[in-house]
Amino acid sequence: MTKPRKGQAPPLLTRNEFNERFRRNFFDPAFEKEKDAIARLEAIAWDGYEKDRKAPRTAKAGPGFHDPGYDLSVEWRATRDKLVAAEKRQKDPATKSRVLYA
Repeated sequence: MTKPRKGQAPPLLTRNEFNERFRRNFFDPAFEKEKDAIARLEAIAWDGYEKDRKAPRTAKAGPGFHDPGYDLSVEWRATRDKLVAAEKRQKDPATKSRVLYA
C-alpha cells in the first residue's frame, strides 16, 4: 500500500531569506540604477508571500464544476481551458495523426 508523504511544505522564509532570494533576480549591475524600485517591488512581493495570496485574481468557477460559486485562480482556469482544448483536438478523428515513431 502506498503511504502518503508528510511534511512536504518547506518552512516559511524569514524576511531576510525572502529578500535575498528575490534580489538574486537582479544581480546584474544594470539594475543598480533601479534599486529603489526593486526594493518597492520586493516589499509588495513580501506582503503577498506573508499574507499567503496564492491566487490574487479569481473568478467564479461557473458551470461544469462541483461548486460553480468557488473562486478559481484565473491563471489556473486559463491553463485548464488550454488543456481541455488540446485534449479535444487530440481526440478529434478529423485531425492529422501525431504518432511518434522510434
